[in-house]
Amino acid sequence: MSFYVITITFTLLFIVYALYLLFIKRTFRKEFRSAIMPGLFLISVWAAIYYLIFS
Repeated sequence: MSFYVITITFTLLFIVYALYLLFIKRTFRKEFRSAIMPGLFLISVWAAIYYLIFS
């Protein structure tokens, strides 16, 4: 159960960070490759690992 909480928490933190870059700093396009792409990769790896473990 705690694995789901950790995953959801980190995913929500990533979404909040992306929204911060988009609306507050307005540097979303400049930091897309350095911040957003690794975050999306990490989320996809988490999803694959949890799918393989819990399926």
